[in-house]
Amino acid sequence: DAHKKRGSFRVGISGPPGVGKSTFIESLGMHLLGQGHKIAVIAIDPSSHVSGGSILGDKTRMAELGLHSGAFVRPCPSSG
Repeated sequence: DAHKKRGSFRVGISGPPGVGKSTFIESLGMHLLGQGHKIAVIAIDPSSHVSGGSILGDKTRMAELGLHSGAFVRPCPSSG
C-alpha cells in the first residue's frame, strides 16, 4: 500500500453547518480503525456566524470514534 510506504496521509473536510461532516468523519474513521489503522482527527472548529454554534469538531458528535483506543480526536477552537 502506498500510504504504508509514506507512513501517513492527510484528508481535509469542509462544508456548511449541518451537512454531516462529523458523521462522515466518524464513519470513515471507524472504517479505517476496522482495517487496523490508527487515526488522528484534528478538527479546526470556527463558530458559526449564523447560529453562534459549532460547525465542526464537536467531539460529542463523534462519540464512538472519540472513545476508540486507536483514535485521537482533538477539537481546536478558532475565532473563525
